[in-house]
Amino acid sequence: MDDMIAIQPATTQAVFLYELEFDDANIEPDVIVMSVRPVELTRIIQAYQFHSGKRVNASMGGLRVVNSDLIIRPYLTQEMNVSNFCLGARLIAEFEADKMGVGMPFHIWKDIVQGMEDSKGGFPFAAYPGAASAAGH
Repeated sequence: MDDMIAIQPATTQAVFLYELEFDDANIEPDVIVMSVRPVELTRIIQAYQFHSGKRVNASMGGLRVVNSDLIIRPYLTQEMNVSNFCLGARLIAEFEADKMGVGMPFHIWKDIVQGMEDSKGGFPFAAYPGAASAAGH
């Protein structure tokens, strides 16, 4: 429970956008939260790593996941976080059983969009250290 982070005092406001282009709304959100299938999460992480090379370290809890793990943690750490959805998210908000949550600051979202565009032709495996020598084996 001690690691379930929150912003105190609770003076923040939230806006939920559904299928709305950010450019059209003329806003820049602090955090993007998505409900995705594991295969989609894999592609998101690959797009993030395409330019950054960074691994994603997940911090998961079993309570208040959307708030603590997917909104507040990415906001405070300025890093992407991945988490399961808690019982409340599954029962009350009706998140599907085959979905995971991913939250990230907006600057990472922009990097992911660029990474998806740049990697649409495939990952540059030849750029890996030792890839040239491994190709002959």
